[in-house]
Parts: sequence; structure tokens; C-alpha cells
Amino acid sequence: MAQRDEETVGRRIHRLRTGLGLTQRELAAPSYTPGYVSAVESDRRTPSAEAMRHFAFRLGLGLEELATGRTADPVVGQELALLDAVVAGDRRRLATLATGPLKARALTDLAALTPEATALYEEAAALLADEPPHLRVEANAGRAVRLRRSGEFRYARHLLRTIRDELHESGHPDPAALFFVDAHLAACDVQVGDDSSPAAAEALALALPSPELSRDLNLRLARTLVAAGRFDDAHVAVAQARAAHRQLGLRAELALCHQARARTRQAAGDLSGAAADLSQSRAMLTADGEHQAAADVATELAGVHRELGNVAGARALLENVLAAAEPDTRTAARAHRQLGLLSLLDKESMNAEQSLRTAVTIFERTGPGHDLARALLDLADVLAGRGDPGAAAGALSAGLRSVERMARSVAG
Repeated sequence: MAQRDEETVGRRIHRLRTGLGLTQRELAAPSYTPGYVSAVESDRRTPSAEAMRHFAFRLGLGLEELATGRTADPVVGQELALLDAVVAGDRRRLATLATGPLKARALTDLAALTPEATALYEEAAALLADEPPHLRVEANAGRAVRLRRSGEFRYARHLLRTIRDELHESGHPDPAALFFVDAHLAACDVQVGDDSSPAAAEALALALPSPELSRDLNLRLARTLVAAGRFDDAHVAVAQARAAHRQLGLRAELALCHQARARTRQAAGDLSGAAADLSQSRAMLTADGEHQAAADVATELAGVHRELGNVAGARALLENVLAAAEPDTRTAARAHRQLGLLSLLDKESMNAEQSLRTAVTIFERTGPGHDLARALLDLADVLAGRGDPGAAAGALSAGLRSVERMARSVAG
């Protein structure tokens, strides 16, 4: 202890920096230079009050703790350092922190930033096996999230429902944990074709209006509380900052929640509400770089505009989708079907038939079967409406054989 009491501020900064796995450049950024940090750590420079505040912030400490070396609450300091690394996306730093007292949380954070990291989630889950459900959510749900993002929606949904049941059975489910599970569960529901996901409504009810602002304000509050010695309150602020940051990573899932709610509203006749939800979903997916999903939502939005009587708006959306989409894809087929329905609304039966036949041809190659079935029924209605029931029956007969073939393929 005597040696620690004699430790200079510069040496303390060096010890803390290297313990967190930070380089001098990382500690210095964005206000100072690596050379300045080197001079401080070697006691050739005495840091100013402003520099001390900067170093304390970067090291996840209170100013007094950095100045005196008296550790007030090592756990909250580790929590702040861990969240800083998460926000920065710093995998190397997270790997260093995964040797400390918050190992399970650090492993979970590292897994979220690392492709094919199921083993990290499993290790974290093993470390947390005896903890309450809300503390195990991220580690246990990580595997389900990986499965969903690789296309295994049904198994992922089963795992997420199991986790959600555990949260409710605990008696006091943590809202942040429920939000995380509900958002991913709703995404699974949408992707398996469940148009009325209750999880979507619950996730949207728990969503923060501005998660980035909430995260930054709570981080700032946590540091202020640490400096004031109010460590219990600081723990709460860090937890709230972490929950807000976690929500930032769920923008695509929240977009799917809006899509699911839009389908429920459309089925109930609330077309304006459905249009608002789909517009929000499309904007979120576009901002997140999910352009194909955004195009599919735009096609659904065009269908709602068609029902509202906004033919020009619907047509503009569909033309934009087809201009950007690959021609032989489900996205293009869905847009062609909606164009066919628009043409039918305008009593342009020949154009409607052409668009619907194009949609059917693509769906026969790409699926899914339910989309093919819808397009076939629409095409049959057009042909029958033109007074050609034989052609309608022929189109249905040929198309239904394709639907049956797809169903057998899925079952096999």
C-alpha cells in the first residue's frame, strides 16, 4: 500500500491506461496528443485541471479518484470503462476487460461485435447461470439473435419465447430486458409471416423516443455521480445508459415492429395509421442500410396508398422500387403485383394482366408460395372479369401445381 500511496499522477495514469488496454493515442483523443500523454506519464508534464478531467472521463473514473488514487467504487469504474468500449466498438479493449470482475458482460458485448461468436455467448451464459433472468437476457438471447440473422427464424423464435417466459415468471420483469427480447421476437414473427405479432406492440410501447440522447445523458450523469461519491445512483445511471445503447443496435428490429403493427392496423381498417407505421419502418431500414427490406416495406406502403385512393403516390413508390431492384427477385415480383392491382383500379385490364403475369412468373421461381397464391388469385380475377373464365381456370390450375411443389419442397 505504501508504494501505491507514493504513486504519482503520471504513473497512475500509465497504470490505469495499460490496465484498460488503451494506447496513448486512444487516451489522448480527441483533445490531446500521444506525446502529451507520454510526457504526463513520465512526470515530465503536470496535467492541467482540464486534462485531468479528460483523462478521468476516458479512464472511467471520478476526478478525485484519478487525482488521489483512492478507489471509491471499482465496479462502477469498470462498468463505465466497459460501456465506453462498447460505444466505441473497441473489441480489443473489450477482450482486455473480459478478464476482470465484469467478465460475463464483457464477453457478451464482445460477442455482439464479433461474427460467429456463439461460443462467447455460451461462456457468458455459463458464468451467469445462477443470476436472475434479466441479467442473463443478453447472453442467452445472443444465440437466438444469431439464429434469426442467419435465417433460422422458427428456432430463434422458440428460444426467445422461452427467455421471455422466464422473465415473466420471475415476477418483476425488467423493462429493458423485455424490450430487447420483444424486439427480436417481433422480428422473427414478421419474418415467418405472422402479421399480428403482440411482441411488436409491446416493444414499441417500451421504446425510448431518443436512445442516443438518453445514453449520453445517463453516461454524463453517471460520471458526475461517481465524482460526488454517489455510487449506488451511478450504478443505476450506467444501467440506463447501457439499456439505451442496446436499443440503438435494434433499429432494424424496431422497423420490423412498425411493419408488424402496420399490418395489424391495415387489417383493422386503420389505413392512415398503417401508412404512418410503414413510412417510419421504411425510413429506419433505409438509415440502417437495409435497402432490400426497405424496398419490401415501400411495396406494402404502396398497397396501403392504393387502398387510400392515392394512386399517384402508390405508383411513384413502386416505380422507385423497380428501378432499384434486381428484376428476378421477390422484391420485384411484389412490386409488379401491386402495379397490377393499381392498373386494375384504373380499369387498365391489359396492363394489370401483364404486371400480374410477370409477378407470377417470378414467384414460381423464387417463392414464397403464399405470395404466388395471392398473385394467381389476382390474375384469375382479372381474366374472369374480362369474360374469359377458361383462361382464369387454366392460370389457377398451372399456378397451384407450382404452389404444391413449393409446399412439398419446404416439407422435405
